[in-house]
Amino acid sequence: MLKVAGIIRAANLGVAWLAALALWLTVSVASAETLLMPDRDMLRNASEVVWGITTLANGSTYTINYGDGSPNDSGPVTDRSYIAKNHTFALAGTFTVTLTVVNGGTSENAQTTVHVFDPAVLSAFDLRNVNINRTIQNAQRFLWQSQSNRTTFDTNAQTSWDNAPWTALVVLSFENHGFRLPNDQSTPTGIFPKYLVQRGLNYVLANLGIMTIGVTPQGDDPCVNVPVATRCIALFSNQTGNDGYENGLTILPFASSGALSRMATVGPSGSGINVVGMTYGEVLQRMVNASAWGQNDKQTAANVVSTPQNDPGRGGWIYQFNGSQSDGSTDGWELFAMLDAAGGGATVPAFVSREFGNFALPGGLNNNGSFDYRADGNRATLGSTNVAKTGVGIQGMFFVGRPTTDPDFQNALAYLGSHWNEQHPAPNGDAFQCGSNGRYNKGCSYGMINVFKGLKLYGVATIPGVGRAAGPGTIPADDWYADYQDYLVNNQTSPTSPTGGSWAGASLNPAGISPAMDWSCCDSSTNANTAVALLILSPVALSLPDPTLFSTLGLQQGTPLSVNPATEPIGAQHIVTAVVQAQGGSPVPGATVSFLVISGPNAGASGQSSTNANGQTTFSYPDTVGGTDQIRASIGNLTSNILSVTFVNAGLVCDANNDGVVDAADLAIIRRSLGASSGAADPRDTNGDGLINIVDYRFCVLHQTPPPPSP
Repeated sequence: MLKVAGIIRAANLGVAWLAALALWLTVSVASAETLLMPDRDMLRNASEVVWGITTLANGSTYTINYGDGSPNDSGPVTDRSYIAKNHTFALAGTFTVTLTVVNGGTSENAQTTVHVFDPAVLSAFDLRNVNINRTIQNAQRFLWQSQSNRTTFDTNAQTSWDNAPWTALVVLSFENHGFRLPNDQSTPTGIFPKYLVQRGLNYVLANLGIMTIGVTPQGDDPCVNVPVATRCIALFSNQTGNDGYENGLTILPFASSGALSRMATVGPSGSGINVVGMTYGEVLQRMVNASAWGQNDKQTAANVVSTPQNDPGRGGWIYQFNGSQSDGSTDGWELFAMLDAAGGGATVPAFVSREFGNFALPGGLNNNGSFDYRADGNRATLGSTNVAKTGVGIQGMFFVGRPTTDPDFQNALAYLGSHWNEQHPAPNGDAFQCGSNGRYNKGCSYGMINVFKGLKLYGVATIPGVGRAAGPGTIPADDWYADYQDYLVNNQTSPTSPTGGSWAGASLNPAGISPAMDWSCCDSSTNANTAVALLILSPVALSLPDPTLFSTLGLQQGTPLSVNPATEPIGAQHIVTAVVQAQGGSPVPGATVSFLVISGPNAGASGQSSTNANGQTTFSYPDTVGGTDQIRASIGNLTSNILSVTFVNAGLVCDANNDGVVDAADLAIIRRSLGASSGAADPRDTNGDGLINIVDYRFCVLHQTPPPPSP
């Protein structure tokens, strides 16, 4: 189930290394370049930050023209890595902002588009969406200015946030909002891809380790899909000393990069391999192989769980590779990594899912739907359970293929509903509140991201007990995701300040003030909190789809699927299906797809839903007056192909004998006509493509006239 497209490996390492060196030089050597922030949303009469960068030296002169007729801002450049000014747009509209930097005879300029909305004229639903966009954009600005090597963005090939795992999370959060690298050796463009994503990945690469792995004690082979000569050499991340925990995190930005053919320009060498010149795809695969090998080999002593003979306690992960217990915290990141890696183009050895399903999952699940911190094999005994670990358990059920009807899954939903809003002290026996803020769910980064991942992968929309009222617009009551969005929008720290936009942990809050977010019971990182918030506000639970596949085949007609034009009777319910695929064609589950009828008599009809395990989700709407509609789907900023459907008089569709009904007689006529050409308005040619074929026949089978009700 998890085997997907292979990994591309450079055929000639010498040529690959030279190409990688050339790319490093283009990234590292300064050249005149001035860039503005990406296009963004703002509110009228609100002071918002406009910012940019320049490779020209400090002491240059900058000018910002806001494009709204207001006076320019200008002055000397004191920090070329972050030229930030607050500005208030007095009018709503779309404005082109221009940053010009002059140094001697050199002049550089850049432009960006700002969409300014008047909150007084927006519906509550639209205003909410604008504020979500503003929250995302302000958080991205915060992470730009909080990076370690910001001031040397054009001369230092690496940058970081705290350490390798948090850096990986930050990079992933930008990738999942569409800031990805080219899938070749070309130089990235734009502030975020060129100077944040690329340099952050370089930092993770530079801190990887190399180790030799092999067949496990149970006879499983983790050495897959890499060159034979070096097949059991793995890459792993262990900067913090917790390789089991950390490797899962650092896999994520490579799995979601969409650039598996791109080659590493930095990285360790030794033990028979050199990471420089290795494709991101091979880096990803070797890291996956390390985590597959690093699963726990066997539980011992008091925590022995009865398992099938071939898997005596093997499965799950703990902080260090090859431990003896399945740890819920570590499992969460490794599960996330395995799911992302499979969707991103790596091969996850089949035994990983089997062993997790045979041991770690049943050993940690409890009768009440919770998931143990450490698997104990006793469903009646709660081992330091909480909301975060329940999210991990839900991911584990998805990983091994359990359906939504599974009693454990239903129990987990009930557990989340009953614990959704609790804080310390917990009335229901939860353990490990989130740092100093005493929260178990909202405000706990690790809890929120695990719940988000699990529920989005399963496509869960509402949970009784969330307690959120319906609205605005079509948002239903108890919408857990809307509740998360509201929390993040309402608790962002100083979003319109040049240094704000984060979700601050305890270390950045005054004594006695409970922070809006902490990482977990045992750690605190404002950068990690902010990355998690961005991931939750992104349109995908795992990674963005391949933009080319989505823009060409992302939207298809009905079921069975077809991208051909459709014809429907007036008043019919029309169905389209979003097909969301990663690079190589593997499905992307947990993607939030928005559907919209962009033109035609039913223009404005819309819907939103999450893709299932097959990477698909459907949208249907009723016609009212007839005519031709055009329909499009979107995932964040990615848009699909556009489909057309024409609603015509029912007598013209499928009614081959024109007797006012579509029945077996019409089907027989159409079947005899298969392969024939058709003319205009031929009732046998349902999609109007000029040919009567099996697609038309199947359509008419599904659109036979219902029989009259029984007397």
